[in-house]
Formats: sequence, C-alpha cells, structure tokens
Amino acid sequence: MKFSIKALAMGCGFTNAFAFLVLGLTAAFLGWGNELVELASKLYLGYGVDPIGLVVGVLWAFVDGFLLGALFATVYNKFL
Repeated sequence: MKFSIKALAMGCGFTNAFAFLVLGLTAAFLGWGNELVELASKLYLGYGVDPIGLVVGVLWAFVDGFLLGALFATVYNKFL
C-alpha cells in the first residue's frame, strides 16, 4: 500500500508547525522551554517567542515538515 505523498507531506507539515507554535506559546506565556526555543532559533532563522518570531518559526516548521514528509513518502513508495 503506497503513501499519498501530498497527504503525508501536508500532515507532517501541519503537525510540525503546530508543535513549534505550542512550544513558542508555552515559552512566551509560561516560561517553559526557553532553552529549546533558543536552540530551534539557530535552525529556523527568526524563530522566537515574540509574535513575529512565532509566525516565522511556524512557517519554517511547516516547510521543513512538509519537505521531510514528502521525502519520506517518496522513498517509502520507491522501496515498496
């Protein structure tokens, strides 16, 4: 059974974006995970706990998750 590349890519993109949104919001409002946000900001340029930084980080996370999901589905389907 083959994966739908588009569906898996979108699912991974939205899941990754949501995870980084939650991480940024908990760091901003609760003070949890500030070190992880600092680490992630080295990978996702512009990511931070301010509103603009959250939007930039969520966009980066979506693109990253989308591309990795598409790559995984493509490789999986080739080896199937």
